Amino acid sequence: MLKDTILSYINDDGNLVYINDLVSAFDNWQSALGIFLGASNYKFIDISMSNEMDSATFTSGTTQLIFKTSSSLPSLATGTIIIATCNKTFTVAEQNRATVYVWLSDVEQRSSETGQEYTAIKRALFSNTQPTGISEVATIDLTWAVGMDGYSFYHTYDWRANLVLPSSIGLSDIANGAVGTLKIADGAVTSEKIADGTISTPDIADGAVTSEKIADGTISTPDIADGAVTSAKIGDYQVTERNIRLGSISNDALQSGSVSNEKIIDYSIDSSKIAALAVTDDKLNLTPFFLNGNAVYYLNLRMAKSGSETQNQVLFETAGINNSKTYGNGTNNPVVTINFTSARAQSIILSVYDESSNFIQKLAKVNYTVGNQQVQILIDDVSGNYAYSINAIIYLTRN
Repeated sequence: MLKDTILSYINDDGNLVYINDLVSAFDNWQSALGIFLGASNYKFIDISMSNEMDSATFTSGTTQLIFKTSSSLPSLATGTIIIATCNKTFTVAEQNRATVYVWLSDVEQRSSETGQEYTAIKRALFSNTQPTGISEVATIDLTWAVGMDGYSFYHTYDWRANLVLPSSIGLSDIANGAVGTLKIADGAVTSEKIADGTISTPDIADGAVTSEKIADGTISTPDIADGAVTSAKIGDYQVTERNIRLGSISNDALQSGSVSNEKIIDYSIDSSKIAALAVTDDKLNLTPFFLNGNAVYYLNLRMAKSGSETQNQVLFETAGINNSKTYGNGTNNPVVTINFTSARAQSIILSVYDESSNFIQKLAKVNYTVGNQQVQILIDDVSGNYAYSINAIIYLTRN
């Protein structure tokens, strides 16, 4: 926008004059650019001279023209100032002449800080080729007169000026390292001035973004892409209790197996940190195997007979050790056979109590082979009815 335009030139006294300073003084772009033009109706900015200073080049998209209109553009009031951009590269050689054609482009109407409107400044294009289909075209006759040296021509038409118009500078126009932190005023770069997608990871130097540079509340969950934060990007001990808001971590936010005993510091979890009913059997890995695959299996079994009716009931057994049981209740030999699916018996401790005799201990037989998956408990010399409580502790090795 023209209010943000930076325009400067070197006057006849050799002093650098900023048009913006003149705008501030007069609060009027037309007055400021009028001073820049002086007695001339036009001046060119950013033309280039050959090494021998015998030709001048007007470059498309680069060379600018400040032009005070006349009756050749009847839709504009006489004296209106336009800023035109070269539309086609062309060269004027020494002792030659060229006609420059100027036609209107977009219009910008600016308001001053005091609320007064600046005189309209028109945007335009110019070329050494007459445009077609344009009703209003102004002309400028460029003559490199005989005896005028290249420097005089350059000084007359270029005035070593510098014009920066909005959007006229692209990334390719800026050398690497040309813009540093010291050259950018505090607050000059805001979110609104950065286009979406302009800054990506390769544009950010390692260590350039630190906690001190990020305002509290600036980054929230919607600002973080799924999967953007991984363990590899988080330094050791960077996430502590103070950094985690209550309720910010839920079950669905944790990957299976991501929390293990090794990752939990001793005594870091106490009852105050566990919600009521948060720990249930299905959330506990109560595998009985321990110490390199060894396990202890406990069985409390009641076997009874009354008349022709038999009853065999498991009152308790260690969970997680898969097995099946078969029962035999002959007249003289109540028997239970235990077949382990994924473990082998190593040793057994057995006690049997006779419920009908005030729980007097009863001798029983055990049949098993070390390393076998089957254990058989047999109570013999029994006649008539019986009721026995059997307790077995079996030491196992996992297959």
